[in-house]
Amino acid sequence: MVPPVLAWSARLLLSIALYSGTGAVWYSPSVAGNVFLAAAYPDLHKSGKPVPPADPRAYAASVGGAAVAMPLFVFLLHVVGAIRGGVAPAVGWAVGVGLFSAGLAAPHGWFEGRDPRLAWVHAGYHMAGLLVVAVTLAVLP
Repeated sequence: MVPPVLAWSARLLLSIALYSGTGAVWYSPSVAGNVFLAAAYPDLHKSGKPVPPADPRAYAASVGGAAVAMPLFVFLLHVVGAIRGGVAPAVGWAVGVGLFSAGLAAPHGWFEGRDPRLAWVHAGYHMAGLLVVAVTLAVLP
């Protein structure tokens, strides 16, 4: 039997990797990267000039953010029984937390006058990442 602290640590490390990895896929050009770049750099996009290359700090920020957020999310899923309850409760909680996150973040973009597509792209990433983590943890033994 795996000691509980090791099982908890393994789930946390896996959730951090999954959430960060989801971001790498989400912001790729084949998913939402082109929409993100067009919304983040509208002048460059309209002029046809190339957008700046990806900032490597984004990857570090993604892992750092996941390292802060995932322990709380995994703990929440554990406390409410969503991890052992199966995929449906895990999905429900992931959607709920994703909507909560989007609701907190969206007004920043509105008041800053940013392109609304940025809020949708970012909210979509958080929703997708939370769903990947929750479903994976729910199907693990």
